[in-house]
Amino acid sequence: MTKHVENILKLKEPFEALYQNYSREYLKTDPLWFAHQYQNPLDQEAVAFIASAFAYGSVEQIFKILHSLLKVMGPSPVKFLRDYCSQPPQKLFEGFYYRFHKSKDIQVFLYLLSEVYRRENSLGALFKKHYHPDSADLSQALDAFTREILSYSVKDYFSSHLLPQNSRVRFFFSSPKEGSSCKRLNLFLRWMVRKEDGLDLGLWDFASPSQLTIPLDTHIYWVASSLGFTRRQSPHWKTAAEITENLKLLDSLDPVKYDFALSRLGILELCPPEELGIPCKKCKKRSDCRRLKGRPSHAF
Repeated sequence: MTKHVENILKLKEPFEALYQNYSREYLKTDPLWFAHQYQNPLDQEAVAFIASAFAYGSVEQIFKILHSLLKVMGPSPVKFLRDYCSQPPQKLFEGFYYRFHKSKDIQVFLYLLSEVYRRENSLGALFKKHYHPDSADLSQALDAFTREILSYSVKDYFSSHLLPQNSRVRFFFSSPKEGSSCKRLNLFLRWMVRKEDGLDLGLWDFASPSQLTIPLDTHIYWVASSLGFTRRQSPHWKTAAEITENLKLLDSLDPVKYDFALSRLGILELCPPEELGIPCKKCKKRSDCRRLKGRPSHAF
């Protein structure tokens, strides 16, 4: 056993304690809460994808845009999407914006999502087309999944019929092959595949939790880096994969089960995470710590 593996295994007990402490009772601090407000699995799936897509920025910002979007979409978001077309529903979102995404970006995003439900009946059905049960992770399936969605015609929005390469809508459909950590899409996949603890929805029973990759945001990266889970200098796909491989030393069948609890440390401003044995002076987040500088922290 190498020293590195030995050091990781020492974290098994504090990680399990963290996992137990930050359980379902903290669901209201997470965008996943929105999906749990629906009973129909297809509504849950659609809302989960929208919630994960907008999971960047502060918790307050994320919850505000999700409340606004879902209010317009009514009691059955998946029915809304299946009936969606560029006219007249786009008028419902005039004036909507979220950070660098403007009204048209949101309209096109929802249109592409609606095309999935019209063509495939569900996001799960589309993903399963590209899924390989023997794959170590979901990177190939995720790449093919996003490429197919981005290939859909958007003729009512762009004269070229295709989404421009510089469109901000592509932000919602990132790919591992482009080096992106795919944080939001990996978050969505976690919600769809895991189901053991009542937090995640477990709607896709064809994939295994062991194939998931950690949804890598800045906070998770800093914690993982401080603990020696990665030596990489930036949060890209290879970094997420490396962190996941180290998490498998703690739970080979369900490595990303710790993601929700680890995220609470940032959302609830509990850094430095003393439960994980990281002294403040050694935390690699310290040089840019929002808490130390008196600025509000960001969850995603």
